[in-house]
Amino acid sequence: REGVAEPELKKIEDWSSDQAYLYSLDLYNHGYYWESHVWWEAFWNTYGRSSGEALFFQGLIKMAAGKIKQQLGQIGSSKGHFSRACELIESSQKLCGFPDQIFGISFQEVFNQLEYLQEEPERKSRLVVKLSP
Repeated sequence: REGVAEPELKKIEDWSSDQAYLYSLDLYNHGYYWESHVWWEAFWNTYGRSSGEALFFQGLIKMAAGKIKQQLGQIGSSKGHFSRACELIESSQKLCGFPDQIFGISFQEVFNQLEYLQEEPERKSRLVVKLSP
């Protein structure tokens, strides 16, 4: 997977029609964790690596990394990634002013998934967006 160029992205104006963002979610939801990681890293860089939005993407990166580690049979390491993902998502929500959702994804749903993944890392994981922004 070396040599794969990071996509060049812009900030998301309307998540419900942003093809790059929706594609990154499809990659994750279909088990392409490394590929979703690459796209989310591009969004993380686009949002400056420290904003609330950037921390959300960094949390998703850690979530995907946890799933990669799980596929490699490294359960302890996967749990560490899921734990860190939860911390980053919490920081994101705080920096964004405690909204219920970000880019169509419920913060609570992500927290629930991460909690469950820490308990059962082998669990299938999906990110669901609401149908309207």
